[in-house]
Parts: sequence; C-alpha cells; structure tokens
Amino acid sequence: MVFNICSDSFLFMKTHYINNMVLRFKRLLSDALYIDSDKLPDSLIHRALSDTVFLNTLIANRNNHAYIQDIIDKELCTIKKSPEPQYRLIIKGVKSLLRWAAFGFGRVSNSVYNKRIGYCKKCPDLGLAKGIAYTLSGASESFICNVCGCPVERKAILPTEQCPKLISETSRLTRWYDEPY
Repeated sequence: MVFNICSDSFLFMKTHYINNMVLRFKRLLSDALYIDSDKLPDSLIHRALSDTVFLNTLIANRNNHAYIQDIIDKELCTIKKSPEPQYRLIIKGVKSLLRWAAFGFGRVSNSVYNKRIGYCKKCPDLGLAKGIAYTLSGASESFICNVCGCPVERKAILPTEQCPKLISETSRLTRWYDEPY
C-alpha cells in the first residue's frame, strides 16, 4: 500500500514535470519560428518532439513564413493516427518499471520469452524504434510494437507486461495467445 501511494505521487510529479517541459518546448519552438504559441497545433508539437528531421526542417525554414504556415495548415487539416507522443512513451515506461519493481524485478522463463518474441516477430504491428524516448532508453536499435510503442525485446521479458492486442473482439486472449489481457 505504501508503495502504491509513493508510486502514484511519483508518477503525478513526473507527469506534471513532463507536461511542463512540453509547454516549455512549445514556447521555445514558437519563439524560434516567430509565431504565436497558440497557433501551433499540439500535433505539430508532438511531431517535432518525436521526429528530429521534422524539427530540423522547421528550424531551417523559420524565415519562410509561407512554408511554416503551410505546415501548420496541413497539421490542422490532416486527420490521421499520429504516433504516440514521446513524453507519453516515457510515462508508460516509468509505469512499467514501477510495476516490475513491485513484482521484484522478476523475469519470465526463456521458453516464455522465446514464445512471446516469436509471436511479436510474426505480428503485422512490428516496427522500428524512432524518436528521442527510444534513444534515451537505449532502445533506438530495437523493434517496437506499433500498438503500444514498447520495445518488444524488453517488454517480452517482463512478467508484468502483456501484449496490448487481443486476438479478436470477443476474445480475452492476446496475441501472446495463452495470456489473458
């Protein structure tokens, strides 16, 4: 119980800190682009945080106001599923580590790990890690789950983690098959 109270307040403090850092980044980026921060859509901020090439392109074209406005207009008009913002991935990672710590830092057996990895390798939602959250965690060369954003090699070894994708809408089993969600 004490651990849950401490971990909840720790997560609240970390979340508050990360949200403040995102707002600070938004102000810095708006200053660099010579534009009011209220005119920058959140999707653009999240994309700039997760895609350094996009961020560098924005900065390199900061004097081209028509180009910047075109990018903003496209961000506002485009309806798409954007990748998970990097700060949310960091929060999810911290929560995962806290669950693992509460479990006693255990690991699944080699056979369970190999079975999980085998399912992940066949999954259509497998992708390559990109972004600062993966670089900071040392997982920049890893394969990730495009459903939850986790590095699969790390997630598969933790007994406190599950595949986020159900086999079907009527099933309670995940793609790791014998493990209920």
